[in-house]
Amino acid sequence: MQTLQLNIIPFTSSVKEREFSFYNKEGEGFYPIKWKSLFEIMPDWMEKNAQHLYSDFQTPNGALVTTKVDLSKHVHFAQHYFRYFVLEYFKTKADVVFPNFINDIGVWFHDATQDKEQYKVYKKFTIKVQHGRVSNGFELVISYDGTSKVLKTSLKDLVDFPLDKLNWINCNGVLHRFEFMPPEYKQDMGKLFPVLSNKLKPLFGIPADIPVFENRYPKYFKHIKWLYDNYIKTPAFKAATQISVNGFHVVPENKVFQTSNSSNHMQFGRSKIDVNPHFGMKMLGHREVKTTQVYAKVIDVRKREAANTIVLDL
Repeated sequence: MQTLQLNIIPFTSSVKEREFSFYNKEGEGFYPIKWKSLFEIMPDWMEKNAQHLYSDFQTPNGALVTTKVDLSKHVHFAQHYFRYFVLEYFKTKADVVFPNFINDIGVWFHDATQDKEQYKVYKKFTIKVQHGRVSNGFELVISYDGTSKVLKTSLKDLVDFPLDKLNWINCNGVLHRFEFMPPEYKQDMGKLFPVLSNKLKPLFGIPADIPVFENRYPKYFKHIKWLYDNYIKTPAFKAATQISVNGFHVVPENKVFQTSNSSNHMQFGRSKIDVNPHFGMKMLGHREVKTTQVYAKVIDVRKREAANTIVLDL
């Protein structure tokens, strides 16, 4: 049977307990923990009816209390801490680092071998911290997201450029949406470099990327293994995380299952079968998607009901 290896690296905390400083008010970059997790009796200095204390995982600066937290018991708080650790760690390693909209960590590395006269090319990764999905502990999910091009010319030097066409901006190694960027950042346009979307590329005479339809796994694995070998499997990273000696998680053979060859079949009408909705619509002669949806919805519901009965104990 084929070996099934996942892009997930199990890990534990390098120490069971860590010391954190706490405040009674939330702020940007602060994460909560219930005070009952730290004290048996509510401290006098806490506000009445308060449920949480907050930490930014940094050196205390006017904190109300500094105490140890058992990360193996307080998993939710520990996940916040490990996300903070990953973010701070890669700030000194990668060229662009930022938390995305679901608080996973985006990490970009400049690949000078692919640069062109007008732009730089960056290899993109996403690192997610989770708990108990395929193992009994914490896990790092590493994804390779392809490449992005960033213009070498700053907004300061783009004369009469239509700012309403901008989306993502690289500013000092952090990505921001131009529309929501803090006003003080826009005071120095010389530090703002547009990420080239397919909508922006024609404005600079740069062709849009053409998708490549091939087996992406070999290239994908090559890149995530590069990240693992150079930045995860290192003494500096292990200062906070004790990663699995086996690296990427391999699913035991008795936990690997197979679907049937017809599991991706979709039924259109009463007897038309295809794996592609576009071709299924053509067989029915439908000109509008909503017409086909009447037929496809019934099949989709049945598939969901069948899928919900499957339990995979990894």
